[in-house]
Amino acid sequence: MKEADKELDPADYQGIKFWTRSKWSHHLQAIKNVTKIDHNSSEACTSMRGSSRLAKGKNVACQFIEDADGEPVDGHRAKTMRNVFSSYLHQLNQGDVKLPPTWSQVALDIKEGFYHAIHSNHVEFRYCADNWKAEYLATHNYSQWYKYHILLIHGQKQDRSVAMDNDKCVKPSSSRTKKLKAERTPSPLSEDMELDYVDLEPSHGVEDDTLVLPEKLKNPLNAPPTGLRWMKSRMESLLEEQDEGIQDKMAEVKMYTDMLEKLKRANGV
Repeated sequence: MKEADKELDPADYQGIKFWTRSKWSHHLQAIKNVTKIDHNSSEACTSMRGSSRLAKGKNVACQFIEDADGEPVDGHRAKTMRNVFSSYLHQLNQGDVKLPPTWSQVALDIKEGFYHAIHSNHVEFRYCADNWKAEYLATHNYSQWYKYHILLIHGQKQDRSVAMDNDKCVKPSSSRTKKLKAERTPSPLSEDMELDYVDLEPSHGVEDDTLVLPEKLKNPLNAPPTGLRWMKSRMESLLEEQDEGIQDKMAEVKMYTDMLEKLKRANGV
């Protein structure tokens, strides 16, 4: 076992408050109880967006990550820790490793690879038992990364590839050629649209399966033209699929209606 992966003795780090996962869970429950008592105060403390608090160096979602004295790391350091996780996943993805939709389905050797990477870059993740802090960070960030980089970005690349293959079958006119060139611009979500992980209150280890769009696309007024075109195209395709489904159902209804009419006539009704 490499030095960075050896477990530390909690007796040498008396200031650490959340050495075990259960200690963190009890802490979260205590916060919930206080929030119920002082709801107005809680709203005042959480009214600022995660990105704004991060800009001020405030650590919102990763307070379970402590330095050697038991103090939570600041927001900037917490972000660099999440970036290590994101970079690790990018490396796997670029190496053609097929990743599953949720972190709980990830193979053990891949998880252990992340534990080593995060231990080597940030000693704070060694101040715990059973790698629970690395596991917790991964659980609360993996689904968001997967939906953006695998489902959204990879899906767009496949759609463009299919469209280009279809275009080869038909020789387009000059006006059509110009339109195709315009459509084959870089991905609607360019490199500067990299997903910014927003600090959120942890959900007790349950991975969120809702689609999380990049901050710049959440508000259409702030979205770039390419992003707006992608949203418009996506909405149009959904409407087309809905219309096709309705037409299929109507055709089926008509078929059964005609059959009933024939049966009625055959029986003299």
